[in-house]
Amino acid sequence: MGKRSGPLRVTALVATLVATLMAVLLATLLAAVSVPALAAAAPRASHGAEKPRASLPGPPDVVRGRFVAPVALDGGVLEVVPAPARVRPGLSEEQAAQEIWASPVLQGRAEGPLGFGLVTISLKVGGVPHVTKLPAWVGFAKSSGVAFCPDESASSTSSPASLSGTDLPSSGYAAVVIGAADGSPAVTYSAPSLFCGRVQPAALALATEVLSVPWQALTAVENQSIRVRASLPACASFEGIASGGSAKEFTITISAVVPDVHGRCEGTSDITQTVVMGPVDNPPGAPPPLITATTAIRHGALGPMQLAVAPAS
Repeated sequence: MGKRSGPLRVTALVATLVATLMAVLLATLLAAVSVPALAAAAPRASHGAEKPRASLPGPPDVVRGRFVAPVALDGGVLEVVPAPARVRPGLSEEQAAQEIWASPVLQGRAEGPLGFGLVTISLKVGGVPHVTKLPAWVGFAKSSGVAFCPDESASSTSSPASLSGTDLPSSGYAAVVIGAADGSPAVTYSAPSLFCGRVQPAALALATEVLSVPWQALTAVENQSIRVRASLPACASFEGIASGGSAKEFTITISAVVPDVHGRCEGTSDITQTVVMGPVDNPPGAPPPLITATTAIRHGALGPMQLAVAPAS
């Protein structure tokens, strides 16, 4: 028995060596197959990754004056994406905000986010520059949804009662885009919206702002009115007159509409207007006139007028 133990031990050792070599060979083959497979799978995974989906604009989308997430109206008809850090606006945020919130398109709408980003608008309108990846300041605002609507007649055409927010996902929204470089396009975009039972279509137009302009009195107060001369800046048109106050102090504001990107206009222009400040030809027994010779007549604050509704603090 002792003489046979040597060959048995040799045989067992050989078997162990063979098994080890086969295991090493198998592991090598598996590695050679799996590594290329993983390498090939990685590009497929990267190709399948989708860019972040744009949503309606909200306060978290702007950080330190720049859009940090894509936002859109009408499923991408107007889209704003974050601008590369190296792209800097030539227009300050403060100046852009003054122009944007003074836009007549935003009058009565509640201020939303305002920030810097790259803007693309797929809607095209004659006479309005095409906007594609434009570095710009963008301000969004939304109507409250409350409106004083006229009575509808039987012959009026209204939208189907089933129309919902799904059909008009950006109803009530409007945006003002101010190119961040001198001479860049400036446009406004209003999303299709449901108003008084009717759908107002999308609108794209050149951006304008409303300014309070200086004026001079041409006459004293006569019969509760005063004649004034107002000076309009280049390219501006007369917008209207707002007045109000008390018998002690009365304020007159004369406004003009000015394009955000000026055309070839030269110099200022003057207009004359009659401002009615109180009751005219009071009948017997009526309250005394609001304005007297001792009433102080004041100018309204000059410059861009805040037309959008500031957010509640």
